Amino acid sequence: MFRRTARLVLGTLMGATLLGTALSSAASAAPADPDCGTKRVCVWSEANYTGKKKEVDTKAGQCYRLTATWPDGTSSRVASIYNNRSEVAQVEAFDDENCSNAPYALIRFKQGATGVSDRAKAIRVAPRCDGGRVCFYENGDFSGKSWASSPSLASVCYNSRHGGNVPHAIYNMTGNTVQTFSNDGWCFTNVGNIAVREFRSMPNGFKAFKLA
Repeated sequence: MFRRTARLVLGTLMGATLLGTALSSAASAAPADPDCGTKRVCVWSEANYTGKKKEVDTKAGQCYRLTATWPDGTSSRVASIYNNRSEVAQVEAFDDENCSNAPYALIRFKQGATGVSDRAKAIRVAPRCDGGRVCFYENGDFSGKSWASSPSLASVCYNSRHGGNVPHAIYNMTGNTVQTFSNDGWCFTNVGNIAVREFRSMPNGFKAFKLA
């Protein structure tokens, strides 16, 4: 079996990231942070964080369609979005209502979309990670140090550690199932398979992985 060290990319994985067509004409930091509660994703009925507002107590991984029922009981399409969830979370935008396709836009912490295009049909909250990568997190709650790998070859064993850090959480943003292993750099004892676009806490950590 081949062993290979994947290209690891350290970073906070913060900044606005757009995949393909933008979520809006401005999916970036607003000139001033809008009024949005701590650990919330906020949506508005009008562009530029105006009109009716709703604070969504988002659960990680749950898909939310972009039609909101506002505090006055009326319903309409969401026109702007702001992510105030946490430093380790991103809002992913999807062009289908079930969040089953790959996300085409990412809104990082303290970032927003001041005008939501018709393409966007749903959003979900997920750990921070860029498309095409396997992202690793020092702690099981996706906090602490983070690093990423861009594996290109299936069935090749990759090291998932960075320095002395063993990951205790993972997000698979590739197009393949990721298999994780407890062995130190050798893919022998499988401790879990991570589906495409699945993120998971791994309390016991893992030291190697490969694409299925």
